[in-house]
Amino acid sequence: PVDGDHRILGEHVERRCAGHAQARRHVGRRGWQVERRQRAAQDDPLLELTQGRVVQARGQFALPDEDEIDELRRGRLEVREHPDFYAYYAIRQYTFNKIKQDNRNLLLGRDPTVDGMKTGFTEAAGYCLVASAVRELPNGKRRLLSVVMGTASREARAAESQKLLNWGYQAWDAVKLFEGAKPVATVQVWKGSQAQVALGVADPAGVFVTVPKGDAAGLKTVLERSDPLVAPLAQGQRVGTIKVTTASGAPVAAIPLVVQHKVDLAGIFGRAWDAMRLWIR
Repeated sequence: PVDGDHRILGEHVERRCAGHAQARRHVGRRGWQVERRQRAAQDDPLLELTQGRVVQARGQFALPDEDEIDELRRGRLEVREHPDFYAYYAIRQYTFNKIKQDNRNLLLGRDPTVDGMKTGFTEAAGYCLVASAVRELPNGKRRLLSVVMGTASREARAAESQKLLNWGYQAWDAVKLFEGAKPVATVQVWKGSQAQVALGVADPAGVFVTVPKGDAAGLKTVLERSDPLVAPLAQGQRVGTIKVTTASGAPVAAIPLVVQHKVDLAGIFGRAWDAMRLWIR
């Protein structure tokens, strides 16, 4: 019998058939999919790719297609939700039952900041690589994921992935806009057991956005919310959106604005008084 560690290691180190998603990709199908890809990237709550771009192996810029979005989603889930198992991706070689298997991710031996993730090859998709790296920056550690598809060889996918990761770190900044536990705004509540409520972001880790290097100082935020805000309100209830734009007005992100603490209904007299005030208003 094969225990859990051996099974997981065999699966993660070998990764011969990681092309299950890439096989759906047909080379040259980009033109007619731009609008659908942009919508998918904007609507994906995991990726928040409102300004998402990828660099193709041939050096062009494009919006992510469905396979690239799918691979980014899988990669982010692996990193965030399965940290105990993620370390398997960094193992460069594994031997079991006298069979030695090498990790086909060549970046593991070239860039000490790379710790994953998976390789793949199909005739339709070519040589593919989802790479992940963590580098220490002046404002703390930062992880990037890259997806490269359609290259001609193992060496090419490694080289293009390295270029993409380097470009991501050199040309883009990750900016923390809001702390998860701190209110973004405190606003009036009508017909509630309390007169005001704190509004903030849903993610306890806070909100980060990615912008071209040097653009962080010019970011602008605008709160769009329901007004009047009438009780009852549940903790985590979405009541608006925080829109982030560059200095020129280009959209960067749209972040849900939520209630940080629940607000119950006021008593009958409090509700009646606020009803009258709202009518006069």
